[in-house]
Amino acid sequence: MGDACRGNQALPNGVLNLFSTPLRVLSAGRWVRRVDGRRRGRDLRAVMALLGTVAWLSILLPAHAQEFQIARQHSAWGRFPVGSWQRVRITTQTLDADGKVETVAKTDRKSTLTAIDASGFTLRIEATVEVAGREFEAPVQTVRYGFSGEPISSDADEKITLIEPSTVTIEGLDVACRVGQLQRHTDEGEVTTRLFYSDSMPPYILRRETKIVEPSSGKQVVQEASATLFVGMPLRVKQEIHTAAVQTVVRSDIKGIVTRTLRWLSSAVPGELVSASTKELDSQGRVLRRSLVELVDYHVAP
Repeated sequence: MGDACRGNQALPNGVLNLFSTPLRVLSAGRWVRRVDGRRRGRDLRAVMALLGTVAWLSILLPAHAQEFQIARQHSAWGRFPVGSWQRVRITTQTLDADGKVETVAKTDRKSTLTAIDASGFTLRIEATVEVAGREFEAPVQTVRYGFSGEPISSDADEKITLIEPSTVTIEGLDVACRVGQLQRHTDEGEVTTRLFYSDSMPPYILRRETKIVEPSSGKQVVQEASATLFVGMPLRVKQEIHTAAVQTVVRSDIKGIVTRTLRWLSSAVPGELVSASTKELDSQGRVLRRSLVELVDYHVAP
C-alpha cells in the first residue's frame, strides 16, 4: 500500500500516466510532419485535444488503481498470528418508559483468529449470555472478513473500488486519504460502504460510512458513520499503557432509532476494541437501551 495516503505528499497512481504523455506527444509530432501543410495546424490541434483527453482519463481512471485492499498489517486482526484471541464482556440495560432499568443482559464473547490468507481472515466467535440469572450458550459462529473488517463470503475476495481521494480532519490536522467503496448484499438490503484509509495513522481506517438500501422499494433503511476523534491517547490495557484512538459511531434507521457509540481502539489488541459505550434512542430522544463493552483478556499467539 505504498501509494496510500502519506500526509499531503501522496499522488494518485494515474498521475504517472500524465507524466508519460510527452512521449506520446513526440510520436504524434512525427506523424503531423508528414501531413499536408495546409492541414497541419488543424490536425495538430485535434491530436493534442485527443492526447489531453487521454491524459485526463489516465488520472480519473488509472489503469492500476481501480481496486485496492487494506494492507494486512493495517487490519484489526490481520496483523496478528493465527490463534490470537480477545474476550470482552458486554453489559446491556433495557430501560422502561420512565427511564428505569427493566432488564440486564451480560454477554461474555470470545473471538479467536482461526485462519488468515491474502484477502482476509476468519474468526470463531463463542458467546455466553446471562439474563435474569439464567445462562445460555449461543451457537458458535465462524465468520470470514476482509481486511476492511466487513464480512465476506467464504468463497469470495473482498473487492474495494478506488474512488475520489479525500481528507479527514483529526485534532485540527487534515489527513489525506484514499477512499474505497465496497458493496455487498445482506438480509437487511444492499450495503454500500466507503472507507477513508490512511497507511500512516492508526487506526488506519479513519472514517467509515455505510448505507443500506431496501432493494424492493429503493429506500435507505440504515445509515451509519464512524469518525476518529483523537489518536495517540494513553490507555491502560491490562497492566500496560498503550496508545489508543477514540472513535464515535452513529447509526440511524428508517424507524427513527438512533444508536450512538464511543469506543477506544488499540492496535496492540487483537481486534483493536478495548472498550465501548453505547446508547440507543427512539425518535423522541428517549433512551431505550445502553451498553458497555469491556476488554476482559486477550492473547497474541507466538
